[in-house]
Amino acid sequence: MSQSSEKSSGSKGVVKANLEPTFEFYCPFEKKSKRVASVKEKPHSAIAKVNIKLDSVEKTLETYIPFVKQLIDKHNGSSCDSEAGTTESTEEEGGELIDTKKALRTHSFNNRILAYQDYPKHMISFFFTMEEYCGYPRVLELDEFFSSLNNFTEPLPNYLLSAMISDSCLTSPHPTLYCQNNKYSDHYYQLSLNQMEPHLANPSIHVVQALLILFGVDESRGRLLKCVDRITTALKIAQVLRFDEIEDPNSFVYQNSSPEQRRTISKLWKYIAFVDYHVGRISNRPSLIANLDSYELVPPNSFSNQQLIRQCEATLPFEYTDFFHACTRFVQVTIDSFKYTASLKSGFLPDQHVKQCLQTVENFINWHKTLPESVQYHPICLNPIERMKNPLYKPRVDLFERMNRAIIHVYRCTLRYYDYFQPLQLVQFLDKCITFSNEVMEVLYQQFQSLLELSLDSSSEKNLPNDLKNALHVETYHDLGAFYLDLLKCIRSLRFKVSIKLIPQLSMFESIIRTKFDTLMGYFDYFKNNWDTSLIVMENLKGRLAKIDILPCPPALFQMDFIDCETQSTP
Repeated sequence: MSQSSEKSSGSKGVVKANLEPTFEFYCPFEKKSKRVASVKEKPHSAIAKVNIKLDSVEKTLETYIPFVKQLIDKHNGSSCDSEAGTTESTEEEGGELIDTKKALRTHSFNNRILAYQDYPKHMISFFFTMEEYCGYPRVLELDEFFSSLNNFTEPLPNYLLSAMISDSCLTSPHPTLYCQNNKYSDHYYQLSLNQMEPHLANPSIHVVQALLILFGVDESRGRLLKCVDRITTALKIAQVLRFDEIEDPNSFVYQNSSPEQRRTISKLWKYIAFVDYHVGRISNRPSLIANLDSYELVPPNSFSNQQLIRQCEATLPFEYTDFFHACTRFVQVTIDSFKYTASLKSGFLPDQHVKQCLQTVENFINWHKTLPESVQYHPICLNPIERMKNPLYKPRVDLFERMNRAIIHVYRCTLRYYDYFQPLQLVQFLDKCITFSNEVMEVLYQQFQSLLELSLDSSSEKNLPNDLKNALHVETYHDLGAFYLDLLKCIRSLRFKVSIKLIPQLSMFESIIRTKFDTLMGYFDYFKNNWDTSLIVMENLKGRLAKIDILPCPPALFQMDFIDCETQSTP
């Protein structure tokens, strides 16, 4: 597709939202299935288009029901006749049934929403489906889109819809987007910014939501400097709109907001604080919200039983269903790890908490091992060319990295209480920490090899932007570098407590960690064109190492410098 045709088609496929303030659009939470409007729907309005598409999807499903029933009857009949028939024929019929069902699902997906002018509507449904299973914290929930936003003074703006489509294009398996996911995402990303620009002078809650969605796109693409720009702008607008006063019953924003609006504003303000904190620690700047002591996020609601999500999920390949289940289980394991880190505040018991720490880490590892192969991390997911062919590869890498960051978080929170360990017990614990850190470093080496192979094919490398070559997040390896520094501090402090027999082992540990740290710094330098904050992170970690080296040796002066390990934040 040429660039000119893409622009003309791209603008044609954009969902235009031009709703009257009194328009009552369809809410999927109502018991009635009919969509009622207080004014006549405009033929080109966003909601009218969505409603028409949903109606066509329902009609299409109805046409497939008789065919599915015939398949089921045929399968049941073959099961009844299997006693008289041979086992081989039954297995063949069963295999044919499975193949037919897969073909039916693929045919349904390829034909129901394949028209180019229709795919943006599918992206909206796909956005909420991905948010339901993979999005936490959530910027925009399904009920807010259909009901809460209708109570605000402004109509649903185009820039918000464009931001949602940009986010969905990154991971959607829609055939129209094949090998062009990032290109389409960039198109709607820039379109959203262009549509948003006139509204920045008189912003609304929709501007904040759109900026946070675009922040997620930048984060997925590894564009951390743009992440800083997006979250800073969103924070300033939120302060102008007085989001920081939403908890005060006497404030203007509280008194002029409905309960649903207050919940939305409170959630967005905590989300901004959460993101600002994590972006700040990577970009080496202080948090812009100094007076917020808690980064606890609002638990999300579940909408998996809603028709919009169920219909969208039914059209997706089976690998996506497996991925959704994997994300759900990951949240459960992560919640258990939060409970463990919270228990450390009540008092550290070395034997008990070390055992719990290792068990928590084991739970994460077992979770990943039991995943289907279609969802597990595999080095092929790091290949940029293969990622273009399969948009699920990048989410698989992201989920694996979230697990690694969660494990690093658990180890660092436990290591914070190193003074309570017995010397031999701490040495054994350090050994496990180093073993795990080597596994995380191995993934970075695999990415290095993948890009090295790609560089041999100059034609393929020239066609790829730098931010698409590296699938890994700089945040993971910032945390790994901080983990190395914590281990070095602990080892230097431990030298004054252990017997002479353990000194050689500690010296070996320190040598290994310093070597790994230097290797990590080399990778940061190599990926400086792929991670836009690579040099910032590298200089920050090197500066902290220099402070460790010049400190005097008494253990009392070696207090662990953790980055808010007690904060129960999502890795």
